[in-house]
Amino acid sequence: MRCSWLLVLLGCGATPPLTADTGRPPREDTAPQVPSGQPVVVLWTIDTLGQGIADETGWCEALRETLGAHGLDLACVGGAVAPSSWTVESHARLLWPSLARGPRRARLSPGCGEPSALQLLQGAHGGLYVLGMDNPAFDQVMSQADCGDASSWRGAAQIAFWLPLDQPLDEVLLAPEEARPWRMAVEELLASTRGGAPGFAFLNDFEAGGHVPRCWFDPSAPPCEALWSLAVAYGVISGAEDQRTTFLDGGFWRELGLPLRTDPDLDTELLRETVWGAIALQADHFGHGAVLGQLDVLLTGLEAQGRLGDLTLVITSDHGESPCADQLLIGARHCGHGSMPNEFNVQVPVYVSPAAAAADWAAAGLTGDTQTPWELSNLSWGLLQRSGVEIPASWGEPQAPGLARTLTCYYQASPGQAWGLAATPQGSVRCDKARCGAWTWETFSQPHQAPTPQPYPPRALAPLLEPRGRLPNWFAAACAGEVED
Repeated sequence: MRCSWLLVLLGCGATPPLTADTGRPPREDTAPQVPSGQPVVVLWTIDTLGQGIADETGWCEALRETLGAHGLDLACVGGAVAPSSWTVESHARLLWPSLARGPRRARLSPGCGEPSALQLLQGAHGGLYVLGMDNPAFDQVMSQADCGDASSWRGAAQIAFWLPLDQPLDEVLLAPEEARPWRMAVEELLASTRGGAPGFAFLNDFEAGGHVPRCWFDPSAPPCEALWSLAVAYGVISGAEDQRTTFLDGGFWRELGLPLRTDPDLDTELLRETVWGAIALQADHFGHGAVLGQLDVLLTGLEAQGRLGDLTLVITSDHGESPCADQLLIGARHCGHGSMPNEFNVQVPVYVSPAAAAADWAAAGLTGDTQTPWELSNLSWGLLQRSGVEIPASWGEPQAPGLARTLTCYYQASPGQAWGLAATPQGSVRCDKARCGAWTWETFSQPHQAPTPQPYPPRALAPLLEPRGRLPNWFAAACAGEVED
């Protein structure tokens, strides 16, 4: 990390790693923890947690320690490529893999009454399916859904907790953890599994991965002080405002984002370090302060019921966050997500317990590793196969590891965009509508990494750049619903 004029504000050195402190004595078995034959499946997405930030802040080690305190193991799987760089689009293709195939790629949300992977599990085994959705984007009504005035996500479970779009964000972030949707969903799940019944849950945490607003919980941290100074320098604020209140304001981040993306005179290396540091600070703070604590609530409850042996737990993310990296093909720097897919915002971590489940999925050709990119929606195939549930014909076939494609077709309003990326171990291609290019592909672990342009695309990806009817390439055709698989 380079240090110069922002030394005092930014600081130098590694971000403190996320650590697990469960406050628990060494585990003693108080109830039988052998599989009962009735599954408990929890899919948990940490919003905006990229692979690089997760690695820097020690998520794998901390989760492994928390699970280990209950006698469970964990596999940390690399190489996953999220279906999109935007929340709802990514989650929809993860939980409804039919939306990652053929013309249905143009859909940005599930149809009403269309069962997700977790609903199919609940339908086959019985028991309860509960949703706990922190990100207010899940309350967004998409024009493609036919659910009237309600989001198509709301009817996707027997019990659902969600944050509405019109709830002020500061109220959401300051709410006690026990009042958050994911905690209430965990409590409902535990109540339903107490008698030995199957149970299924989808949980989503909003801020633990680095989503704005940042810094409000620790305004004096070096990267936050640096961002505050930049906001004063650009006239976004006077500097006399209350830091915590200002950092909680989404409008502050939108106003600051414009000069950070476009000012040609900024020291871009220091800017990246600053934004990366703020993202890592948040992933560490809320990972330790919320995620590990809520995970311990889930595990403690199942352990008391003698149900830990029934648990299949998958923790992953919908996308990551770009630390003001150069936005390829477009020009401006990208200080977030939801735009052109890149190594920062579509490489996401995957954590699986028991570890044997991850080994089975790798052996079945569903997952890859840090050298072998694979599509995150393959996790839904793995969850159904593990429970012996028939795969719907509408899902088609899973994409074999070694090729991963991701699309971001939505941006603010119809008709949206057509941003896409495809990766192989040999390299990547990405397109912004008609503009395309080829680059290297690797796992990014620090903010200064950038893909290297290549003169030719990998042979396996070259067909994606060819015209598809009236449209300039596979990505544009996929976002238009004109690709047949």
